[in-house]
Amino acid sequence: MLRAESGGGFAWDGPVSDALDAIAPVASEEIHPDPILQASTVLLTAAAGVVGLVLLRRRRFREAAFLGGSIAGAVLLSSIVKELVERPPIEGGGDYSFPSGSATLSMAITAAAVLLARSRREQRLAAIVGAAFVVIFGGVITFEEWHYASDVLAGWCLALAWVAGLRLALYRS
Repeated sequence: MLRAESGGGFAWDGPVSDALDAIAPVASEEIHPDPILQASTVLLTAAAGVVGLVLLRRRRFREAAFLGGSIAGAVLLSSIVKELVERPPIEGGGDYSFPSGSATLSMAITAAAVLLARSRREQRLAAIVGAAFVVIFGGVITFEEWHYASDVLAGWCLALAWVAGLRLALYRS
């Protein structure tokens, strides 16, 4: 059985949540960085938009299309999967939780940034900074009970699959 008996998460979501509580045993009622999480998502998206505009200005149309398509496609796929799976959110109300749209967005932007980097050094830097952000952001949205760990992992996998497929489609030569 994949789903846990209590709640809508998978059986391994509970141990992941327990591990996060062991690392930082603070109830989500005591801290609630929702504005910080929302701001980081907005800033990340805005930064990607600025990069897209710079790419367009430099007439790098394929790269701009790749960046925009990576983000839009991943977010659209995440929304479609949410409607198909219909996993209720942890705290009730609101949209479905599986997969995490925030995790999908953060991974799509990071993966696109790594693939758009022109040198190995830029790719390494984008990968290191992006991975740190993606992991920390995913951990926080799990800790804050916005999402189950499986929601976050599914969002990451969905984004990686979409961005890789789009890359292959646009850069076939």
